[in-house]
Amino acid sequence: MLGEMLEARSFTDVTFVVEGREIAAHRVLLALFSDHFRAMFSAGMRESFENRVPIQGVPYDAFRALLSFLYSGQLEDSVRPDAVSWYLDLLLAADQFCVEPLKAVCEDRLVLLVTEENVETILAHADLAHAAQLRAYCDWTLRQKHWAAEPSNGAGAPRTDC
Repeated sequence: MLGEMLEARSFTDVTFVVEGREIAAHRVLLALFSDHFRAMFSAGMRESFENRVPIQGVPYDAFRALLSFLYSGQLEDSVRPDAVSWYLDLLLAADQFCVEPLKAVCEDRLVLLVTEENVETILAHADLAHAAQLRAYCDWTLRQKHWAAEPSNGAGAPRTDC
């Protein structure tokens, strides 16, 4: 039911402007589910009395998904050719707006997408987003990569004379 409210625009009282596009939302719902939004709307900051709030440094699709998650408690499953970069953008947005449950979902999904080719990029984003679970997995992946690359000194190597 709450998920439908984001789409309906009924009773909205704030409009976010992200990459030149508008997203209408409900302050009370956002403040219920995010410490960041609670502070933004109640601390006497400009955002507490202005109806249009610009959002910088977050891609539109990531911010829209973050709001949708706050309204519905779920992240839509969709096959994306750019899944890694999309989840990384969403992870950083979830960290910026203090949406810990969404961070956890992003970490879980990114763990499944870590490869030897992208592990260092994902690790850097995990550090930026304070994503401990994802960082630990990337560290483990890098240890495995380095262990496999080291020349064997004979210890633990399979015997070939049997």
